[in-house]
Amino acid sequence: MDVWGVDIFAVQSGSAYLPDDYAHSRAVIRNNLFKGAGLGTSGDAYYFNLSSEPLFNSVVEDNTFWKSAHASIKFTKNTHGTVVRNNLFDYTVNNGVTPKTTGVGDYLYQNVVRFFDGGGNSATDNTLKLPAAINQTADGWIQIQDGSSTASGNRVIH
Repeated sequence: MDVWGVDIFAVQSGSAYLPDDYAHSRAVIRNNLFKGAGLGTSGDAYYFNLSSEPLFNSVVEDNTFWKSAHASIKFTKNTHGTVVRNNLFDYTVNNGVTPKTTGVGDYLYQNVVRFFDGGGNSATDNTLKLPAAINQTADGWIQIQDGSSTASGNRVIH
């Protein structure tokens, strides 16, 4: 399936994200082409190819993501137990996306997969394809801000 940008919301029964709520997601997102995210047709910015608020015990695998204006994948709102594996992030395909500028150099390429909060998530065996002029480390493009998620076996190709 070809998609432009997806927001996933798991509806909780209360105001807190408790362990018994983790069973609400269990999504499998597999074999899709995400065609980039940037400025929407209405003029509103939508920066992420895939954003969850939250996602629990889910798998994102074997997808292709074209360049987005910000992170291709952003997990927030206490996402737990989600695995991102065997995906291709092809940032040589622009598709008209203007990267968000922050004044931090190659910020776009340091923020492809972002675990904002939550925990126990992992990013393994993913590939980031970059233009030859961009120098990036293997796991440097995966931002882990939640303290307990992991990244391993990821690679950069040109």
